[in-house]
Amino acid sequence: MLNRIRIRTILALALPIIGGMASQNVLNLVDTALVGYLGAPSLAAVGMGSFANFMAVAFIMGLSAGVQAIAARRLGEGRRDQTASGLNAGLLIALLVAVPWSLILIFFADRLYPFLIDDPEVVAIGVPYFRARLAGMLAIGMNFAFRGFWNGIGQSRRYLQTLVIMHACNLFLNWVLIFGHFGFPALGAVGAGIGTTISTFLGTAIYIVLARRHARGTGVLRQIADRATMASMLRLSIPAGMQSFFFATGMTVFFWIIGRIGTVELAASNVLVQLLLVAILPGVGFGLAAASLVGQALGIVLLVEGAGRAHPNTSHALGAKLFGQHGIGGELGRGEYGAEADPRAKLRREEHVVHPEGSK
Repeated sequence: MLNRIRIRTILALALPIIGGMASQNVLNLVDTALVGYLGAPSLAAVGMGSFANFMAVAFIMGLSAGVQAIAARRLGEGRRDQTASGLNAGLLIALLVAVPWSLILIFFADRLYPFLIDDPEVVAIGVPYFRARLAGMLAIGMNFAFRGFWNGIGQSRRYLQTLVIMHACNLFLNWVLIFGHFGFPALGAVGAGIGTTISTFLGTAIYIVLARRHARGTGVLRQIADRATMASMLRLSIPAGMQSFFFATGMTVFFWIIGRIGTVELAASNVLVQLLLVAILPGVGFGLAAASLVGQALGIVLLVEGAGRAHPNTSHALGAKLFGQHGIGGELGRGEYGAEADPRAKLRREEHVVHPEGSK
């Protein structure tokens, strides 16, 4: 049953996510408008290249779901020092997968891109743009891992803050590189790809700085992921990655079909699809917020069940506190972590006193 505290908690998680995604779509629309000044072939090349890049990185984007699930579960269990274990594993997986995969695709881009559209002018523009976007694959994977971490621990505003800075930088760089301001050469559509990649790596750097400032004590960038965590990450991330891959493949096939009709039609479809994607943002934002709360609740269930086997009275009190009148969000949404105010911390101290040999 929803109450005021739960609604406030859900909105606090969902609204920054929706805002961040909205800023992404606004930026896409601005990019589309800027590239549109170059003509229909450039607009078509950027549209096709963007969704081809989406399909290439879709599997790595699934890391966000795995990191979010693990971070939320650890937070629910009160294991603050292990909250970032999934993030560390996700960053390592992104490094191991994105670097070789992006290099392979960059090398074969001039052979792969013509399969998507047969207009020689669009291909000539699209191949260098596609390569510029592929160069940012590692940063994309790491950024999605960080997004899952911030959402999982209930600090989605960090995600919004970073995206706003990224997008502002991207807009400025695209304006400079597309049209050749401040002494830079006018690179056209490929300038848009380079600007996007640079801003993506800037976002990764910002996430690292924010993690060191606002996620101390969680093990972020300080622990080497063990085999069990890596296995959990893959088990959780692969289904999400496959879902993203099939969605991206469907959109790429759609653009391929439109491209057979004509270049102008493909350029127009790029604009319409960017507008259409804005409509799905609220559903995605609330879905990610719900996933965080479910993960935290599962962590609490494991904690309460483990405590019940040791001393039932304490576990019953904890369950009433967490799942009672305040709801799951009432305790988890308070402060950064709320270590001393959190009844889970009290339970862990009592467990240590009653059963020191079994404390973790």
